[in-house]
Order: sequence, then structure tokens, then C-alpha cells
Amino acid sequence: MTVNIVIRTLNEGKYLPLCLALLEKQTYKDFKITVVDSGSNDLTLLTAKTYGCNLVKLKKYNPGKAINLGIAEFADCCEYSIILSAHCLPVTNTWLQNFVNFMASDDEIAGAYGAQLPMTYTSMDDTRDLAAVLRGNTGIRNDKFFHNANSIVRNSVWSYCPFSEEYDHIEDIVWAHDIDRLNKKIGYVKEASVTHYHGLNQHGENESFRARGLVNIFKNRNFIKFVHLKDLFDISEIRLCIITFEKPEITSTGDHFVLQLKNLNLTSKTDSMSEIIRKVNAHVAANYPHVIATSFVRTLNNDTLETINKCMTRFLDFFPNAVIPAVKDFGNYWLVDGSTVQPIQDSLSFASKKRTIVKEELLMGGVISLNALSHTGTDKIDDKLLEFIENA
Repeated sequence: MTVNIVIRTLNEGKYLPLCLALLEKQTYKDFKITVVDSGSNDLTLLTAKTYGCNLVKLKKYNPGKAINLGIAEFADCCEYSIILSAHCLPVTNTWLQNFVNFMASDDEIAGAYGAQLPMTYTSMDDTRDLAAVLRGNTGIRNDKFFHNANSIVRNSVWSYCPFSEEYDHIEDIVWAHDIDRLNKKIGYVKEASVTHYHGLNQHGENESFRARGLVNIFKNRNFIKFVHLKDLFDISEIRLCIITFEKPEITSTGDHFVLQLKNLNLTSKTDSMSEIIRKVNAHVAANYPHVIATSFVRTLNNDTLETINKCMTRFLDFFPNAVIPAVKDFGNYWLVDGSTVQPIQDSLSFASKKRTIVKEELLMGGVISLNALSHTGTDKIDDKLLEFIENA
């Protein structure tokens, strides 16, 4: 039974490579992947192309329309369609098999949704929501609930009961009510679990007065599992690409690998640091799809490698935020001469033309999300991607 996995994206360059890598590891192999993109200008489209995904572009995002377009791509040849958010990562390699087994157990099941687990860095309120809503054992549900961050639908039912395109939200809940009126069944599959770092309601960093206490109880009583990236990948699979501006003293770095900037032929003498990072990251994403971060150093030696490994550990703990041992700077330019990059201080009279970037410490071992500074029109590292590490 061929399955069409529909992934909706908008600037999901951080998570999409991880999601696609985990799909490759699934034990159930009979599936296609359709990415429905709503105007990404980061590395999302390049990633989808690198992995050979079927790509559908949508100018104006509407959740129901995006899903319907994705399902329609292979509705005639696939019995089921999975609906998966790009930032939701399958927790086990039997995620897809568990969904298919549940649907095959009863022809009256129109669709099912799977468990969603918080990451170790998920906010307290988002963790509370996931624990409160998505719980219980696998089986048929009668509460008219559905959630399209992680779900599966039977295409034969979808053909006469597609998702509503009338609303900008809760198209999944509307569909569940429509299915109930058709006397079809909806199920929940606990074993088809994914991570969902921002939860159901996307509280962000906001924290209500009760959330922390509730989450502490969840942890103490093991009411909910928290997922770390190292739970999903063997540490050797989480690759870092180190970019050097000078000949490295170390040629073998274990799980990391090294590229020299001068060998890439990507940059010109007029490029700013942000343009260098953008070009190099795009090159790495296209040629090394399992890489999730880059590190820029002048010379790679034992000292810089120690710093890089320290930053990489913090990066994995707090993904998707990059870890950069630097401070913001509005005054430095860089002169590029071959593979050498030298910072210079320019006159304040050109302040309006200066790019928001980080000081030269950026080149001393910081780990940057592969998606940072990788899309056109962005010349600064977002505050959320900036974390100073003392003694790094």
C-alpha cells in the first residue's frame, strides 16, 4: 500500500533535513513525499530538491488547500496520505508502519492522528498542552478531535470529504466533525509518535504561572516523554561541516568533516561575511544533506576543535537555536583576499549601509545552524540565534 507523505513548509530549513533523514530510516518503505511550500526563501526548497521530493508551490497559504493539493498529487495511486508538519520528527523507525497497520485494521476508519512529544527545549506551556490533549492508548476516538501536525487519512474517504478551505485554522477539527456526520471512524495511534517542539498553540517563550509546576509533575511521574535530538539520531549521524579559511592543522575530526573555503570557489572579494555564510551553507545543504550546522574558523587546531565540540553540544541541547560565541556588531566590515578574511573598522558615516553581523569571534569556533543567514535578503543573525558562551 503506497503512502503519500504530505509535508507543508514555510522556511523550514532547520527541521526539514532532519525530518527527511528520519523518513529514510522508516521500516515501511512504500511511500512518496510531497512538499507543499508556501513561499520559503531559506534552504527549504533546496533541501526538498536534494532529497528528491515531489514539490508543489502555493502562493497564499491556506491549511486545507495546502493539504488537499498535496494529497491530490498521488490520490489515484496511494491508498493513504500522511499529513506531517516539517518540524515534527518521527520518534521511531516504525512510525509509518504503525499508522498503516492501524488504518488497515478497519476499513471504516477515515483517519487517525498520532502522538506528539515535546523536545527537551519545548516551552513549559507547550509541553503542558501536549501532555493534556494528546494522551491515552491507541484506539478509536469519539471526541471529534483531529490534528494535522501528525495524521493519516484514507484517500477514498478524502475524495468525497476533503479538508475545508474556508478557514485559516482548525481545518483538522472541522474535518473531524464532517467525518462524524458521515458515521466514519477517527482513531489515535500512540505508537505513531513525533516530536513537536512548539506544541499545539505555539506559546513560544511565554510561561503561565501554573505551567512550570505541572511540567515538573509530568517529569517526576514520567507522564510524558521528552525527546532529545540524540534520541532520534546516533551521534555520528548528526554531522557538522567545519569551514576553514586557512590550511587546517587537523585533517581528521571524527564525526565532523572539513572544507577549505578557497577550494569551494564560491566567494568573491566583494562578499560580506553574511554572503560568505549564505553561499557556503547553500553549497553544504546541496551536497551534504545530513549536515545540520556549519562552523567557520581561520585555522582548525586542537584548541578550536575543542571549542567547536563544546558549541556543538550546546547546539544539540537547544536546537534549533544556533550557538555562537560572539556579540552583535554594527561597525565591522571584512576584506576578503583569496581565502583570507580580515576585519576592518569603517567610518560611522557609512553606518546606514553596514550589515548587522557578529564580530570576528564568529570565526573562532561557533556553531551556526545551517539555515542561519542562508536565505536571500537576510544580512543579520536573528537575536534568537545568538547565544554567548563564556570561555568558548
